[in-house]
Amino acid sequence: EIFVLAAHRGTQAEFEAAAAVLEQVRIANEKLGQGDNADELIERFWTYDMQFHQLIYQASHNAVANRMLPLITKTLYQLYRSELFRKWRKSKNFYSRHQMIFEAVLRKNDEEIRKLCRAHISSGTTEGGLL
Repeated sequence: EIFVLAAHRGTQAEFEAAAAVLEQVRIANEKLGQGDNADELIERFWTYDMQFHQLIYQASHNAVANRMLPLITKTLYQLYRSELFRKWRKSKNFYSRHQMIFEAVLRKNDEEIRKLCRAHISSGTTEGGLL
Protein backbone atom coordinates (compact mmCIF):
# COMPACT_ATOMS: atom_id res chain seq x y z
CA GLU A 1 0.00 0.00 0.00
CA ILE A 2 2.97 2.30 0.51
CA PHE A 3 3.79 1.99 -3.18
CA VAL A 4 0.16 2.82 -4.03
CA LEU A 5 0.36 5.92 -1.84
CA ALA A 6 3.62 6.91 -3.49
CA ALA A 7 2.01 6.59 -6.92
CA HIS A 8 -0.55 9.20 -6.01
CA ARG A 9 1.48 11.45 -3.70
CA GLY A 10 4.99 11.32 -5.13
CA THR A 11 6.57 14.21 -6.98
CA GLN A 12 8.37 14.19 -10.29
CA ALA A 13 11.66 14.83 -8.48
CA GLU A 14 11.09 11.85 -6.16
CA PHE A 15 10.32 9.59 -9.12
CA GLU A 16 13.40 10.82 -11.00
CA ALA A 17 15.57 9.99 -7.99
CA ALA A 18 14.03 6.50 -7.79
CA ALA A 19 14.61 5.99 -11.53
CA ALA A 20 18.28 6.92 -11.12
CA VAL A 21 18.69 4.33 -8.37
CA LEU A 22 16.98 1.69 -10.51
CA GLU A 23 19.45 2.45 -13.30
CA GLN A 24 22.26 1.61 -10.87
CA VAL A 25 20.44 -1.64 -9.99
CA ARG A 26 20.21 -2.46 -13.72
CA ILE A 27 23.93 -1.88 -14.22
CA ALA A 28 24.89 -3.97 -11.18
CA ASN A 29 22.50 -6.73 -12.25
CA GLU A 30 24.09 -6.79 -15.70
CA LYS A 31 27.57 -7.07 -14.16
CA LEU A 32 26.39 -9.88 -11.89
CA GLY A 33 25.14 -11.72 -14.97
CA GLN A 34 28.62 -11.38 -16.48
CA GLY A 35 30.15 -13.12 -13.48
CA ASP A 36 31.68 -10.05 -11.83
CA ASN A 37 32.46 -10.06 -8.10
CA ALA A 38 29.19 -11.33 -6.64
CA ASP A 39 29.89 -10.38 -3.00
CA GLU A 40 30.73 -6.79 -3.89
CA LEU A 41 27.74 -6.53 -6.20
CA ILE A 42 25.37 -7.93 -3.58
CA GLU A 43 26.59 -5.24 -1.19
CA ARG A 44 25.84 -2.66 -3.89
CA PHE A 45 22.40 -4.20 -4.38
CA TRP A 46 21.76 -3.80 -0.67
CA THR A 47 22.58 -0.11 -0.90
CA TYR A 48 20.54 0.44 -4.06
CA ASP A 49 17.61 -1.66 -2.88
CA MET A 50 17.38 0.30 0.37
CA GLN A 51 17.74 3.61 -1.47
CA PHE A 52 14.94 2.67 -3.84
CA HIS A 53 12.61 1.62 -1.03
CA GLN A 54 13.52 4.70 1.00
CA LEU A 55 12.69 6.95 -1.94
CA ILE A 56 9.33 5.24 -2.49
CA TYR A 57 8.50 5.40 1.22
CA GLN A 58 9.36 9.11 1.20
CA ALA A 59 7.23 9.60 -1.92
CA SER A 60 4.28 8.09 -0.05
CA HIS A 61 4.37 11.11 2.26
CA ASN A 62 3.16 8.83 5.03
CA ALA A 63 4.79 9.50 8.40
CA VAL A 64 3.95 6.07 9.83
CA ALA A 65 5.46 4.27 6.83
CA ASN A 66 8.63 6.32 7.13
CA ARG A 67 8.92 5.49 10.83
CA MET A 68 8.56 1.78 10.00
CA LEU A 69 11.27 1.79 7.34
CA PRO A 70 14.24 1.37 9.74
CA LEU A 71 12.63 -1.79 11.16
CA ILE A 72 12.01 -3.16 7.69
CA THR A 73 15.55 -2.25 6.65
CA LYS A 74 17.01 -4.11 9.64
CA THR A 75 15.06 -7.24 8.73
CA LEU A 76 16.02 -7.01 5.06
CA TYR A 77 19.68 -6.57 5.96
CA GLN A 78 19.60 -9.86 7.85
CA LEU A 79 18.05 -11.45 4.77
CA TYR A 80 20.79 -10.04 2.51
CA ARG A 81 23.42 -11.55 4.81
CA SER A 82 21.98 -15.07 4.55
CA GLU A 83 23.68 -17.62 2.30
CA LEU A 84 20.35 -18.74 0.83
CA PHE A 85 19.57 -15.21 -0.24
CA ARG A 86 23.01 -14.70 -1.75
CA LYS A 87 22.54 -17.80 -3.91
CA TRP A 88 19.02 -16.79 -4.89
CA ARG A 89 19.99 -13.18 -5.49
CA LYS A 90 21.87 -14.19 -8.60
CA SER A 91 18.46 -14.31 -10.30
CA LYS A 92 18.30 -12.06 -13.34
CA ASN A 93 14.73 -11.13 -12.39
CA PHE A 94 15.71 -8.87 -9.48
CA TYR A 95 16.03 -5.71 -11.55
CA SER A 96 13.08 -6.41 -13.83
CA ARG A 97 10.72 -6.91 -10.87
CA HIS A 98 11.68 -3.59 -9.35
CA GLN A 99 11.38 -1.90 -12.72
CA MET A 100 7.91 -3.36 -13.36
CA ILE A 101 6.70 -2.19 -9.95
CA PHE A 102 8.12 1.26 -10.54
CA GLU A 103 6.48 1.50 -13.98
CA ALA A 104 3.13 0.58 -12.39
CA VAL A 105 3.70 3.33 -9.82
CA LEU A 106 4.34 5.83 -12.59
CA ARG A 107 1.12 4.72 -14.32
CA LYS A 108 -0.73 4.97 -10.98
CA ASN A 109 -2.17 1.52 -11.57
CA ASP A 110 -3.13 0.52 -8.03
CA GLU A 111 -4.13 -3.07 -8.73
CA GLU A 112 -1.02 -3.77 -10.79
CA ILE A 113 1.16 -2.25 -8.06
CA ARG A 114 -0.46 -4.51 -5.46
CA LYS A 115 -0.15 -7.61 -7.66
CA LEU A 116 3.50 -6.96 -8.53
CA CYS A 117 4.46 -6.14 -4.93
CA ARG A 118 2.82 -9.33 -3.63
CA ALA A 119 4.67 -11.36 -6.28
CA HIS A 120 7.96 -9.66 -5.43
CA ILE A 121 7.57 -10.26 -1.70
CA SER A 122 6.61 -13.91 -2.19
CA SER A 123 9.42 -14.54 -4.68
CA GLY A 124 11.91 -14.88 -1.84
CA THR A 125 9.88 -17.78 -0.56
CA THR A 126 9.05 -19.47 -3.84
CA GLU A 127 12.39 -18.99 -5.60
CA GLY A 128 14.82 -18.53 -2.76
CA GLY A 129 13.34 -20.90 -0.20
CA LEU A 130 13.94 -18.22 2.39
CA LEU A 131 11.03 -18.74 4.76
